[in-house]
Amino acid sequence: MTRLAALAVLLVACRDHAEPVEAGSALDAEAAADASPLDAAPVSSWTVLTDAATSAPLDAAASRAAGPLDAGASACKRIYGPARQPFDGPAAMAVRGDRLELVTNDRGKPQITTVPIPASLTAVVPPSLAEPAHLRDTVHPPCAIAGETVYCVGPGSILTRFPREGAPKEVATVIGVRGIAAAPLGSGHDVVAFHQQRKTSEGFVTEGWISLDGQPPEHLSEEGSGATALDLAVAPTPPGAPPEVLALSLDARVAMTPMHARHVTLDAASPTRLHLGTDEVVFIGPLAEPGTVPRLGTSRSAAYALAAWPRDAADFGLSVVPLPEALRIDLPAVWSIYPNGLDPAPLAATRGSDPVAVARIVPAGRELPTDPKRELVLELGALAADGAFLSAGEVARGRRLADLSVTRDDKGAVWLLWSDNDGTWLERRVCP
Repeated sequence: MTRLAALAVLLVACRDHAEPVEAGSALDAEAAADASPLDAAPVSSWTVLTDAATSAPLDAAASRAAGPLDAGASACKRIYGPARQPFDGPAAMAVRGDRLELVTNDRGKPQITTVPIPASLTAVVPPSLAEPAHLRDTVHPPCAIAGETVYCVGPGSILTRFPREGAPKEVATVIGVRGIAAAPLGSGHDVVAFHQQRKTSEGFVTEGWISLDGQPPEHLSEEGSGATALDLAVAPTPPGAPPEVLALSLDARVAMTPMHARHVTLDAASPTRLHLGTDEVVFIGPLAEPGTVPRLGTSRSAAYALAAWPRDAADFGLSVVPLPEALRIDLPAVWSIYPNGLDPAPLAATRGSDPVAVARIVPAGRELPTDPKRELVLELGALAADGAFLSAGEVARGRRLADLSVTRDDKGAVWLLWSDNDGTWLERRVCP
């Protein structure tokens, strides 16, 4: 039997029929429509907490105080930071004109820390953070940004939509520990993807769901398929083409993990409804680790599906699957092998700019996870056109590295956010 035929048999076998979800285990469409919105400020449901002072140009004295901004093994020159943030934990990042917004989850509500983006690529010293009596704690999972809208998971695992202006709206009850993903879809619309559980003949299955503009959600994963991790990103499209979002999900099973991808657009007959493109198993991965989360990276013309997991019994690394405009089954992957395994193995990738910048956390050596001397490395790189990871070197290292996020500003510089045992840090780098 050919590999393609085997995959076809696999897909047919995976489509078992699911029974309706039991009452109370998830918010169904009718309940979502009737859910009452949270109280909101009359103008904006976002809370802007910090407006940092403008950074100062780098001079000799400041350089000695802050340390050399281009130190380390990275080929990407550091021109800002590392600056400690007034919160500990994950944040989503978005560039809005001359400001960088860091969105944290405050018990289900978005809080925004703004950072002025320097007007040039000259090295600057960021404002120092006076040691606060108490750093703001953030909640997992982090909020997700979709253009002018933020989605956050709060108490009771309630997913809420927060537009920049207007009242919040409850969307669904979700499996909050698995995280959410969101993306803008054309002008004035956005989508959010999340997980719920559904009872089948084989027990409860974790599935992917999607909602347009906070409306009652619908299935993102195909009937009979699961979704144990997911991501969304605006798809690169030719000029004049309708806007599209790419949806990526993993369906971790006993001995393998199908990677699904599909296009999501607005219904041509009704712009208040979604049209879900064909669900394709674009790659068959290995048994995923519990913390494996896929990431989408996009340039102006290409899209890539990334995941860090075992390649086989001996090797662990980053797989990159270039996604063609016409998605199809069983696409090839380009691998970049790590010194040893890591779970979770955080990844982050930029969207909509060239080239795709990728930040990843990898083991520094081959020590076992139980080794007290084991160190991790935050590595920055870029994707070649064929998906190969091109390392630009080390950004940071430590016993604990987590809460990774990356974006690129309008001047081409890359912003990195991460946490270690000493706090949460922000850097800006220029790569060759």
